[in-house]
Amino acid sequence: MTGRLLDWLDRQRTAGELPADTAEALAAAVGAVHGELSSASALITGVAVTVAPPADGSVVAGGAAEVGVTVTNSGEHRVQGVQAVVTAPEGWTVTPAGPDRVGSLPPGETFTVRFSVAAPLSQPVAAAVPITATASYLHAGGRVELSAPATLDVLSPVTLGDVAADPRIIDEPGTPSTVTAVVTNRAAQPVDSTVRAAVPEGWSVEPASVAYQLAAGEHAEVSFRVVPPAEPAAGDVTLTAGYGDHDGATATVRLTHSLAGWLFDTDGDAEGWEPGNHLTEPEVSGGVLRVTSTGGDPYLVSSTPLSIDAADGVVVEVTMQVAADSGAQLFWTSAAEPFFSEGKSTKFPVTAGEPRTYRVPVRGFDGTLTGLRLDPLERDGDVVIDAIRIVR
Repeated sequence: MTGRLLDWLDRQRTAGELPADTAEALAAAVGAVHGELSSASALITGVAVTVAPPADGSVVAGGAAEVGVTVTNSGEHRVQGVQAVVTAPEGWTVTPAGPDRVGSLPPGETFTVRFSVAAPLSQPVAAAVPITATASYLHAGGRVELSAPATLDVLSPVTLGDVAADPRIIDEPGTPSTVTAVVTNRAAQPVDSTVRAAVPEGWSVEPASVAYQLAAGEHAEVSFRVVPPAEPAAGDVTLTAGYGDHDGATATVRLTHSLAGWLFDTDGDAEGWEPGNHLTEPEVSGGVLRVTSTGGDPYLVSSTPLSIDAADGVVVEVTMQVAADSGAQLFWTSAAEPFFSEGKSTKFPVTAGEPRTYRVPVRGFDGTLTGLRLDPLERDGDVVIDAIRIVR
């Protein structure tokens, strides 16, 4: 009865026989009663509805996601006129992938409908956008409606990948760096907008934004020229890819300056790095330092005097190639404790194969960092070091 009354109110509103606000107020009151009666009917008949969003719980703006709705008859009697629907926000499109109704549902059986739920390209990125699955069936001369809520996270239709800066570490203050990224359209329709670049105060970037037009599935590279200040500084360059009037994906690359560095650019010059144990004498040529570990505890010690404020910690970046998977360790000394110890060290894994850059943190402490020791392996094997830098 309440279901038919709701239908009548909707017809009266559409025909102009009832003012819209009056019809809506009456529909809200009747709808509350209808919901309570439907819940009571479901308990009697043993019918339930469940909704299954996509596994990752998301949909891309300008794309679609599959949502499943299942009606289960756990009662003892067949139910008639079963129908499933999904409602989504205004502007969204919901399309069933197959029949969305069945004449009857016997006891112990289920009826499942899969819906394609499409978010418009005008939808901003958002978390937990509500959708509702509703199942209805006939009982005692009226239509029962059961609802199951769900949410979908709306994701940006454009992504930013392969974000890089060349150079990322500025050895000379004020040296320009080129920041690049690949913007990809994963929507099912074309997207055009811009990628914006934001830099810290005192830095400059040219251009401030790059326009793009991408077909579905297409990608393009964008590029920015970033100039840091004339004094040593570290800062984040943040890229934001827009779509329409909305911000989409963001990505950040950190440009930093070298507090101290060893690049091994001069043949025969190990730049103060000396073998301390289980290592052959270093050989420097072609821009790299080569040593061979002959035991289980090889290490190199730098004789370069350092005085680096360590209050906020630093990172030691080691670019090297090793002959075997192993553990490695970085030790440091301070003005207050001018000796190497386990308490002033960081362990990290190294991987055989191509050269890799290992970012090894030195935790913050009161005072200055004064020296370094590198244990590149925990076994025998060749080691090729391209560069060692201390950065913020």
